[in-house]
Amino acid sequence: MVCGKGVPQGAICRLAFFLDSASGDIYCSVNILCLLYNYLRLLDCWEIGARDTRPPEGFTVLHRKLVAVAAATLLVGGPSPAKIVPLGIVTHAERAHLGEGTASAGSTIYDGDRLSTEAGGVLRISGLGLTLQLDAQSTLLLRHPATPEGNIVAELSSGTLVFSVARTGNIEVVVNDALIRPTATAPTTAQIRVVNPKELRIYAQRGALEFSYHGESAVIAEGAAYRVLLDPSETEAAAQLEKIRKKPAKWGSKFVLLAIGIAAGAAIPASRRHFESPDRPGP
Repeated sequence: MVCGKGVPQGAICRLAFFLDSASGDIYCSVNILCLLYNYLRLLDCWEIGARDTRPPEGFTVLHRKLVAVAAATLLVGGPSPAKIVPLGIVTHAERAHLGEGTASAGSTIYDGDRLSTEAGGVLRISGLGLTLQLDAQSTLLLRHPATPEGNIVAELSSGTLVFSVARTGNIEVVVNDALIRPTATAPTTAQIRVVNPKELRIYAQRGALEFSYHGESAVIAEGAAYRVLLDPSETEAAAQLEKIRKKPAKWGSKFVLLAIGIAAGAAIPASRRHFESPDRPGP
């Protein structure tokens, strides 16, 4: 006997199957629709024929099933997340690590991966229009750009990073709250070394770099190498300038860029072919 008015259970299940099979943002569980139909049908029977104010045992059991299936549907249902796009692939690794594991050639790098090298180690990564190399005893964290047009963020916390970008590449290096990036969409090769929390060494081998720190910025010209002092005291800055009085420097209230010889500033790896931009190959 059918109590109350409603749609036959078979029709509900067929409708649920159709919705569950459809593409798009419609996610509907067959089980929850069928349970809901039986729940409402039993409720009609109870309201029409029962005088007892307490719900029957079958009503309570069905109510609990309905709640359980609804909770499971909320946890499982919904569109799948967007595909995770890799940032690059390890092309060379010696005494290097990817997260807590050992890095090896062919390993894929994703957003948030932590890269590090031991003493005497080296790690090289290639991506779209971009090559990165970590020298010995270095630590780097890679972040995906916030927008398709944004820059890959490389957070260097220790050691030395060499990067080379083509016209199609984009990167910005964050180190000790400072930001270093190419000044334009042009082939750029540079080396950045962390000396201590208040001192960096930057060498712009190819292309110019923009250096910014706490709202102030300066341009490092192609071929220039600088010793960078962050938040120097007046006494410290004066002492450094006295030592290299005849060499140029760039001032800011938050930092000082002291020009140094290229040999002291950086030494781009001897395997230079790995850092040649496809837009501007070397001799």
